[in-house]
Amino acid sequence: MTKQRLTDDEFMELYRELREWKERDAARTIKYQRLIRISNRKRKIRHAVILMTGVAAVALILFKIPWTGVKSPKNPDSLYSQFYEPYRFATDYRDGSENTKDLFQSAVIAYRNLNFGEAEILSDSLTGKDSANPDYMFLSGLVKQASGKYDIAITQYLKLIPMGGSYSQHARWYLALIYLKLGKLMECNEQLDSLKLQSGTFYREKSDRLKKLIKLKES
Repeated sequence: MTKQRLTDDEFMELYRELREWKERDAARTIKYQRLIRISNRKRKIRHAVILMTGVAAVALILFKIPWTGVKSPKNPDSLYSQFYEPYRFATDYRDGSENTKDLFQSAVIAYRNLNFGEAEILSDSLTGKDSANPDYMFLSGLVKQASGKYDIAITQYLKLIPMGGSYSQHARWYLALIYLKLGKLMECNEQLDSLKLQSGTFYREKSDRLKKLIKLKES
């Protein structure tokens, strides 16, 4: 059996076919790798979109919560600290008695300086001399409140309210704050409502703001 040799033309034709096959195989390999890269890129983009969507949803919830009025971070103690401040006596004592005038002014100075121990001693001395004097009663309520003796302060303020005028307004405001401090929100709201109904009172705007914060806390 004789072996058949390829002619030069046949060899070149076979060589061309083999080269074309290799080129087609290389092209298919490149196309396959490109498809893999595109698929991986799409998968990464899809994951990034899902992650960003989740972050956006959480952010939306966090930003929405304060406006829904579901909860308020403030409690009665923090509200009390926000709104309470010692009363500022703007004028001198109106009584003509020099002895009590000096004693009253000394008590006021001690109260202004936040020396509540001394202020309480002087205030008790004044109410001991005249327990029905509205200036003494008001100062006594302020000092007892600042000292944390809320029951006595409440008693003094309740005596002042029926007197009307500025005594009533001051007493109601500080009484409302004590009720707030003690967590008695219903009693606090009653005093705030009374102050809101009084036109021209210094405490009207404060009462409205405090009442809204209490309502937010309860909702």
